[in-house]
Amino acid sequence: MTPTTHDAWVASERDRLLEEWRDACQLPSVAGETSGLNAMAGWVNQRAARVFDQVEVVETGDAPPVVIGKIEGRSTYRLLVYSHYDVVSPGDPDTWTFDPFAATVSSGAVYARGAGDDKSDVVSRLQALECWLATEGPPPCTIIWLCEGAEEIGSPGLQEVISTRREELAADGCLWESYFHSIDGRPAIGYGSCGVLDLELKLQRLAADQHSGLSGVYRSAVSDLLQATASLTDESGRIVVDGFYDALQRLSDDDLKALADSPPPSLPSAIGPKSIVQHDGNTDLIRRWLMEPSLDVGGITPGNGTLVEHIARDARAVVRFRLMPRQEPEEVAALVARHLDRHGFEDVVVRVTSAIPPSRCALDSALARAVTEATGLIDPLSRPIHHPLVPGSGPLHLIADGLGVPAVMPPGTIRPDSHMHGPDEHILIDDYLDVVRLNVGILERLREAQPAG
Repeated sequence: MTPTTHDAWVASERDRLLEEWRDACQLPSVAGETSGLNAMAGWVNQRAARVFDQVEVVETGDAPPVVIGKIEGRSTYRLLVYSHYDVVSPGDPDTWTFDPFAATVSSGAVYARGAGDDKSDVVSRLQALECWLATEGPPPCTIIWLCEGAEEIGSPGLQEVISTRREELAADGCLWESYFHSIDGRPAIGYGSCGVLDLELKLQRLAADQHSGLSGVYRSAVSDLLQATASLTDESGRIVVDGFYDALQRLSDDDLKALADSPPPSLPSAIGPKSIVQHDGNTDLIRRWLMEPSLDVGGITPGNGTLVEHIARDARAVVRFRLMPRQEPEEVAALVARHLDRHGFEDVVVRVTSAIPPSRCALDSALARAVTEATGLIDPLSRPIHHPLVPGSGPLHLIADGLGVPAVMPPGTIRPDSHMHGPDEHILIDDYLDVVRLNVGILERLREAQPAG
């Protein structure tokens, strides 16, 4: 493949681009920690001001600020670019090989919390626009930049920003935060995200804790709550709540084709066949991974914090559902409460602790075609994978459904062994530079894009 002017620019600026990415990774913008988030918002604001015509830091009450930028382009097509500057907590620093906020370079990779999720997107997209301005002049389309600081905790404040700035944020397509490389190394493109419903199930059996010597007399809140949560699924792991699947859409031919072309998920933590849900081969496993709802019990805790010394007066379970399009979180919560009542657990109190609706977009749009073509430019030997939905969740519904803007998740820097959200999160330097080039390639292929409708 013949190198382009854009490739030459990235090559000539390589060291600076990497140092800028590392600078961003060294800011401890942990979700919920105000000082680090404010520092990162200031960094994004200053960096965005170098490439956008207008930049504004929008305060969102108690939530971290949202940075919005805009630059006018040559066509009437409008591209909304979404990313987030907050990161999950690094956890115990002793589990890391390097300081999680030192952005250490080792074996051709940068080790840092947030190196992949999502600071590689934040910085690479700003650098791609800088590359375009330096080599081409004005961008091929108008670009609106939306960068928030609370994605990892449910995006509080973002809905208000979007609802009060609908006209300003209106666009023909949205470049969402990036997806990943599959287990076989192929770049993956996503078109939607599943929803999340987190429930707290609480059961009280006694007025006070009792000595375990009375376990022959008193019922255990822990044991009964175990039975209640177990009643939600069958032995294969599928959910058996009446009406749970009623709202699901039938998979289209395009969905089935995309699933048939996808490799199975990477399963490095499995220690035997019983570690994996029952399935009828890879096709069924891929369908369950990407296009079916699921349930996970995060834990059951006795009120007194112990299981054997005393009979606990009460117990609490944390349950998470992954939802598919058309499954509304509030409706699913009501179905779960009704199921428990019908199965003799009417005294289990069900409380919604978090709810994010699912959302999906069309597999064919001007932006989807631009991303697919640009991916082929960067990785001509690998045919990209198209996932109708991705197994993660986020505020995509606020854009896709709230604003009516179709979104595409382009391939990014994250690989199955990148340890995203875990100790030693790291991204290969070559992958990062490829993503800078990919973002430039997307702009290149939006030259002829027309507004929707």
